[in-house]
Amino acid sequence: METFVIEVQEILSRKIGVEAENLEGAISKVKEDYRKEEIVLDSDDFLEVDFYPYIDHSRIDDILQMKYEDPRTKLSEILCLIGIPKEKSNLIATEAGSTQCIVNEEYLFELKIKSYFIKEAIKYIDMFYKGEL
Repeated sequence: METFVIEVQEILSRKIGVEAENLEGAISKVKEDYRKEEIVLDSDDFLEVDFYPYIDHSRIDDILQMKYEDPRTKLSEILCLIGIPKEKSNLIATEAGSTQCIVNEEYLFELKIKSYFIKEAIKYIDMFYKGEL
């Protein structure tokens, strides 16, 4: 058996009516009330929950600092750390480096990449396209 680290994210939400001179003042007042714990969200404010595999960004940061001859190799390594299988990571990196294909959310969805990996993968794919890898 393997041990997996899964991140559980709960989103709590409450709408607060507040009188103020302008929008910025209203936001400031609500922030201050929240900071002073005059507004405390609880289970009645539950909106949604998501479950994600935990991604160790320190390992990704290490790869970002390393020099690679081919940025596609760096992209592939990062995608693997995110949790995308090696063969699909290699394919995505190859396609991102090709002039024949644009790798975007739709493309990743077609490859059957899990939705919780897509948002994170797109961040690094965009960095690849911008020449930041």
